[in-house]
Amino acid sequence: MQLKPHDLVVALKLVVAGPLTYDQLAASLKLANSHTVVAFLDDSPDLWRRNLAGIAIHPPQRLPELIEKQQVEQVLLAIPSLSRSKRRRIVDEIQQLGVSVLQVP
Repeated sequence: MQLKPHDLVVALKLVVAGPLTYDQLAASLKLANSHTVVAFLDDSPDLWRRNLAGIAIHPPQRLPELIEKQQVEQVLLAIPSLSRSKRRRIVDEIQQLGVSVLQVP
């Protein structure tokens, strides 16, 4: 999977990716009681191995491993500023891993 810099993914059993603030996103999903966030993905090495609201932040390259180990069912792509072509590329790459993709407009 070739996620590029600033590509962000969240894990459902959910993984979240995107520039929305992680704490806002985790709080919203928890409040909705609709998904369990198991990981955040970010391309910034400064954030890797940190935890936010008890959820670890990982590099995007770990998504295949997280999908397998955490039994991820969906990935929430939360990068509203992406161009249509980049968004399509990322969604295609994630779907090739066998999970569905939710997108924040």
